[in-house]
Amino acid sequence: MKKYIITILLMGIALISVLVWNMKKIEDKTYKAFTDAGYILQSQEASQNEVKRYYFGAEEKYKENYNTQIVFNDTNGEKIISNKNNFIHYTDGSISSFKNGVLVEMTEVDNDPIFYYNIHENKILKKTSNKYTIQNLNKQLEFQYPLWKIDTDKYLIAGKQIKITFEDGTEKTIDGYVEIEYSDNEVVKIYNQEITYQTIAQETRISIPGNIELNLASKIIRKDNKNQMSLENMVIDSEDNVTIVDMSEKEEQTSIDEDDDPLDIDITDNDSQDNENSDNSNNNQNNNNGNNNSGSSSINGEEENEIPTIETPKFRITSFDVTTTGLTAKITITDEENLLKSNTKVTITQNVNGKKVYENIYNHGEYELDIDVQSLMPDTDYSIQVEAAYEIDSISYQKNFINKNFRTNITGADFEKDVFTNTTMSFNVIFEKNSRNKQSRTKRTYRKRGRNRNKSYRK
Repeated sequence: MKKYIITILLMGIALISVLVWNMKKIEDKTYKAFTDAGYILQSQEASQNEVKRYYFGAEEKYKENYNTQIVFNDTNGEKIISNKNNFIHYTDGSISSFKNGVLVEMTEVDNDPIFYYNIHENKILKKTSNKYTIQNLNKQLEFQYPLWKIDTDKYLIAGKQIKITFEDGTEKTIDGYVEIEYSDNEVVKIYNQEITYQTIAQETRISIPGNIELNLASKIIRKDNKNQMSLENMVIDSEDNVTIVDMSEKEEQTSIDEDDDPLDIDITDNDSQDNENSDNSNNNQNNNNGNNNSGSSSINGEEENEIPTIETPKFRITSFDVTTTGLTAKITITDEENLLKSNTKVTITQNVNGKKVYENIYNHGEYELDIDVQSLMPDTDYSIQVEAAYEIDSISYQKNFINKNFRTNITGADFEKDVFTNTTMSFNVIFEKNSRNKQSRTKRTYRKRGRNRNKSYRK
């Protein structure tokens, strides 16, 4: 009898240990923490020239709701619900973000190629003297004037002597950073912890030393009065970008993953095989209960019900064919919870000047979008954007679901020297398969001969 009681107690301790471990893992995945004290800036409605500041303490925990909101307690103990589409500012000047983004160094926009960096959420761009640094693999990347994009309408520029020139010619010079937020095609907000401006994008410019200027209306960056790149060139999570990876964090995560197995306690009652089977059954049941009962959590001791996961709409490119002067593509939409509430707008923009060269509206309810554009310029950079609105709990969200860069092919014709003499000239004209020429379906060779200025052609 005594042995049976001891076995039951040991089993209870083991089950409690496993349950606590599971709950701890769930909480760790649900909550994240600010690494230091700081603040976020929450822009209000487009009609309001107002930006709220929410301050948090070091190691303050926060969590995500619906994949679109951040919940935390500020330094006054008040519960804050803010947009996930925000940057995180720390007291030492370092910067992070709640969302994946893309980085580029503004002083290097005239490089060929320009390097774009994928920067994941919560990665910190550290402020060090007059520059910003971040660890990538076994070396440190340095940015003097980082341009950071976390959404189609949200950017940040950091550095010294950032000059804002407004439509009326007035200027404002800032040391530190400015956030840039577009509310529509004409209105833009420019703000930081100290200043807030809401103005017309037309003729409003932001410039940095080195004769580098961003036109907020066209979204074109010029250096030495030459167009160098467009904000549309900055594609978040693009496979063409360099992804920033901190090797120390990667090794630490690997070490954590290797230790993720729960406490392994072997309790066996040799006197009763039935008790062992019953114990395993109870163990599985308690593990399941541990997972199912973790639907509530707390922030600084305040109980909060777990928000159910919402499956937001998905837009996927299933085919993408670029030719010399055209693009044919197919996009598939998945909306399992019927959240989409608007038509879908597809636009194509010429990157060098920000000019919109194509736009089409697809009706709400169309889930297979066929795109066929044959009026593009050869050997030119473009970007395609697919935009729609969806709704969660009566709150509408406008999102650019696809933002992809592409370049049209060259003209498709290549002149190859064949035979040249004093009286004759012959050459081959080779049409590539992707050429829009009528002969482009197969590779053909043409010969041109000229004698005494009388031109003749022979195929």
